[in-house]
Amino acid sequence: DDQEITGIYATQTKLVILKSKSYYYIRGYLPEEWEKDKVSGDIGCIAPRSLVEIDGKIFFLTGDRGVYIDDGNSFIPISTPVMDILQKCTPSQLKTAVGSSTRWKYRLDIPDHPDGPVRLTFDVRTQKWSYRTMPFKVAAFAAFDVAGDTGDRVVGRADQGIVYYERGGS
Repeated sequence: DDQEITGIYATQTKLVILKSKSYYYIRGYLPEEWEKDKVSGDIGCIAPRSLVEIDGKIFFLTGDRGVYIDDGNSFIPISTPVMDILQKCTPSQLKTAVGSSTRWKYRLDIPDHPDGPVRLTFDVRTQKWSYRTMPFKVAAFAAFDVAGDTGDRVVGRADQGIVYYERGGS
């Protein structure tokens, strides 16, 4: 279909392949058993690092349509309340977005946003968005559990090659 792959995500039951305007599942154990299903020829992903799985659902940034959730049965648009923030960006600015999760929250950092580095956070339980500016551009993110469940995270800065360690949100 002349579209480059813009995201790949492995779940327990399938491999999700995203392109700029299409979405595929690959299922099966051995290569000769693999089945490719084109789930959508209309929805795709613009930012490879925006893909995050929370509670078996895949969150991703489509670009002009905002953030969607793939719940395994349908695609659910969730970013209507923050579309004005997303629409300020060009496609090249949105491609740099970095998704992450912490507890029941999907976080989308947009390091090249015209208003400066921003973080949009979607609370999965309350279905509400929050917005804040960041003191630096986030380029990479990893969360991990340690004793005491303090919500520790490592955040990579897009400039200066610095890595930050967040403990409990600070």
